[in-house]
Amino acid sequence: MPPLINARQEVFTQNWVEAKPITEAAIIAGYKPNWAASVASRLSRNVKVLARYNELQEQAASKKKATVQERQEILTEIVRAKPEDYLILSEDGRDLVVNPKAMKSMAVSYLRTEQIALGKMPVRLTRVGMADKNKAIDLLNKMDRIYNDTPQQGNPTTNIMNIIVIDGETKDIISQVKERTGKLLEANRP
Repeated sequence: MPPLINARQEVFTQNWVEAKPITEAAIIAGYKPNWAASVASRLSRNVKVLARYNELQEQAASKKKATVQERQEILTEIVRAKPEDYLILSEDGRDLVVNPKAMKSMAVSYLRTEQIALGKMPVRLTRVGMADKNKAIDLLNKMDRIYNDTPQQGNPTTNIMNIIVIDGETKDIISQVKERTGKLLEANRP
């Protein structure tokens, strides 16, 4: 739906979507303050304004939702990540320090730094916990429908077999097998 033709109604609707009180949204849209409450009440029930309001709400919600590609990129980062990707050598070359990109990465589940004494020298120990790669692979496989872990419902696929026979005796034997198999299948149906 394109923006509303009436510019003041469009501004009212946009401000209303931003969670402003409807009277305030009407004043911002240019309606006189002494009439704003009445106009806002009327506009909030207007079919076109409501349709535009719902559309803007959906647009706002979809921007908050990660796309399939974004989710796949995050999961792929988890699969490919290694702890050494998130640690760098300090300037003096004595310590491994956390790379700032580790703070933003979904591949890192935790960072713990502690100082321990190693003889007379204090040593800083940094542990990097990585997200579960197997779960990330599993989710990627599900997203790509590589496998389906839900049991199949309903009737199993019927397999059809065509048997070509040359002589009458074999044809009679196959007919008997078909007749017996059909009776067995009927007996086993729920």
